[in-house]
Amino acid sequence: MKEYDFWLTKLDGDGAPVWGHSIPGAEDNQAQCGGRWGENGEWGAAVRETEDGGFVMLGASCRGHDLVLIKADAEGGRVWERLYLAPSDADEWNPDGIVANDLLLDDDGGFLLVGSVVRAGERRADAWIIKTDAEGNVGAP
Repeated sequence: MKEYDFWLTKLDGDGAPVWGHSIPGAEDNQAQCGGRWGENGEWGAAVRETEDGGFVMLGASCRGHDLVLIKADAEGGRVWERLYLAPSDADEWNPDGIVANDLLLDDDGGFLLVGSVVRAGERRADAWIIKTDAEGNVGAP
């Protein structure tokens, strides 16, 4: 396991581990982090089981300005990964970071990603909600 990996563990009904897997973080994040967040380059915030028996996990990257959505198969192997950059006007807001809050499964098979744009200097955070399709794409018909 590398310092930028996510860790995904499946538990049985009694809470005992069935398996656990390291899921590598985005290569571009690894290159840009350079220890900025110490040993915690990327972190997960929410995991949901999908209709196909796999899993989807929402997290935030070490850069602090994007959300990460990872789709894993039923055995915990990474299928795909999507990065969602902060809203285009976030630079005007001067955010101190992006926080991954929650992940919801939508009735159409897509996902609702819930995050926050944090501005500690102003002592506030604004909600950031992203709607995707089942493949994690934004703006799909």
